[in-house]
Amino acid sequence: MTKGRFVRSFLLLLALGFLGTILWSFWVDSLRPLIRQGNYVAAIAEMGGFLLVLAALGPMVYSAYLIIRDTRLLWANPHFQQKVYIVQHRKEFPAEVVRRTRWENLVSLWQVWRPALLWMGLGWGVLIVGSLLIRLAEGDLSK
Repeated sequence: MTKGRFVRSFLLLLALGFLGTILWSFWVDSLRPLIRQGNYVAAIAEMGGFLLVLAALGPMVYSAYLIIRDTRLLWANPHFQQKVYIVQHRKEFPAEVVRRTRWENLVSLWQVWRPALLWMGLGWGVLIVGSLLIRLAEGDLSK
């Protein structure tokens, strides 16, 4: 077994173990008490909210991946590197050029990060809906 394959296998087992502990805790602390009480509607709502919260992780992780990938690609761009140089050595350039270059850098970053931020917003929206569903199931939305 190669070192890379071993590391991937180890990380996969670690992730599965972590997910297993989350699912066990969810079963023991949330679902089983509701089912023992005979409150099946609350159990279904709790399960739906839990699945939505887990589903919210997908867009959030994807947005983090996009931010890292696209920022690295932007920093590899020679034109962007040149603009960063101007800002870092601002004393060598006219103030108007530095001000305009800073604005261009900000616009470049916004263009790169906007898709990732939309994915992150989607993830937060799903997370909020899932947590509201869990709070409704637990009957403490007014707290």
